[in-house]
Amino acid sequence: MNEDGSKLHLDDEHLDAIAKKVSAEGTPFTEVQGNIASNYPTPPNAGGSLPQASSPAQDIPSVQIKHLRTFQGDVAEIIKNQNTSVLSIALAEKKKKQEVEKTSPPKVVDERTKKNISTVLASILLIILGIGAVAGFYFIQKNAPKNTPAPESRVEAILPYSSKVAIDVSSLSKDRLIKAVAEAGRGAVLSQGEILFISLLENNKEDAEKISTKKLFSILEASVPGGALRSFEDGFMLGFLGNSKIPFLLIRLSSFDNAFDGMLRWESTLNADIGSMLANLQIIPSASTVPVTDSSVEASSSTLPKVTFIPVSRGIPNKEFKDETIKNKDARILEDSLGNTLLLYSFLDRDTLLITISEGVLEELSSKLNALKLIR
Repeated sequence: MNEDGSKLHLDDEHLDAIAKKVSAEGTPFTEVQGNIASNYPTPPNAGGSLPQASSPAQDIPSVQIKHLRTFQGDVAEIIKNQNTSVLSIALAEKKKKQEVEKTSPPKVVDERTKKNISTVLASILLIILGIGAVAGFYFIQKNAPKNTPAPESRVEAILPYSSKVAIDVSSLSKDRLIKAVAEAGRGAVLSQGEILFISLLENNKEDAEKISTKKLFSILEASVPGGALRSFEDGFMLGFLGNSKIPFLLIRLSSFDNAFDGMLRWESTLNADIGSMLANLQIIPSASTVPVTDSSVEASSSTLPKVTFIPVSRGIPNKEFKDETIKNKDARILEDSLGNTLLLYSFLDRDTLLITISEGVLEELSSKLNALKLIR
């Protein structure tokens, strides 16, 4: 106890706190002991002198507790020893960071970023081109001259022609159609190699339209096989060739294979369906006829001369067609018992079918078609 009667607290908790302080300040333990003794003097001996106990400090050697090194402590020591300020250290660190950034390689642009940039640029370019195209089209349409009706083309049919006769077939039967076509051929004047085009129309003259191939065979009451009929396009050309006025029929095809197979199937009735019509169109003009060359003339009994049909001496038709090559063209020919050609058909090319009654027509029209291809 102290002189004033207060107790002296030197328990283990106080000793631990003093030890921690020593460790932090680096003070030798013996000095701490002296400080403790000086701060807390031994109370006087009331009952007599007690034997002196040996001091523990004499038995325990002096231990130097080392400081715990930290970054903050190192910085403080450098500042103390080298007279360096915190500002100078910060400037040095900044300078070092800048040198590292200068020496480091440049950052590589990400491939995805490059792709996105390219896509954006391409989109902008396409938008600009689209706007330019629309503007150009509008400018051209605005400044384009108004369309004027073109003159009638001489190649509106499959082959070029020298003259044309239009016939309204709206109310014509098979016999009347054959007669009207024969009369048109009877009144025409043709030189060698020239063609008369018979244009078959329906409806009134102001709103006339060409009839289709199906319509033609319907008027002629022809029993065309379905495969052949489906392969025939609407474009056909009925006409006469040369001064002999040999009739022929040209048909545009949409399918060569179907047409070839269909024509083979049609051979059994082809002469009755088409051959008889073409045979009846073979005419010889009489001395009282007037030539018809105007392309706008409509066939009728009042505008065309009467036709005198000259019977042709023929034998009995053969039952089957035979193959023959004419001017490098394969043809299927039907003859009579006397060896006369009654009917033939041939594919001038994969798009054109010819039906006629003369080998000479095949040769002439094949040459005209080849010449027309060279011109086009």
